[in-house]
Amino acid sequence: MNTSNATQANQSEFANFGPVIDAATMAHMEKAAAGNEVGTSRRLALLACARSMETLAAISAEQPEAFADILDSVESFKEHAQGLLEVAETALLRLQLADCRNEPALQ
Repeated sequence: MNTSNATQANQSEFANFGPVIDAATMAHMEKAAAGNEVGTSRRLALLACARSMETLAAISAEQPEAFADILDSVESFKEHAQGLLEVAETALLRLQLADCRNEPALQ
């Protein structure tokens, strides 16, 4: 089913939705995303991707506490990124369902 140009009849047939988050939740999510912790976790994830197995293993052996902190931070970043993906997919679907730009004007 093409949902990008849903007619009014089709919209009510498969989607009559209200907000899925409130303004306070949205503000809290935005504040968390803008925080320094997410940026640091993202940079640590990029750092891990830019290093060889040998380098990462050396950090693990030589600095086990720091390595554990990096691992925890990257795991948190993954959870955050998965949440962002869910938000993006939900927002995209909602926008596609509501898209009536190419439909003839209702009379």
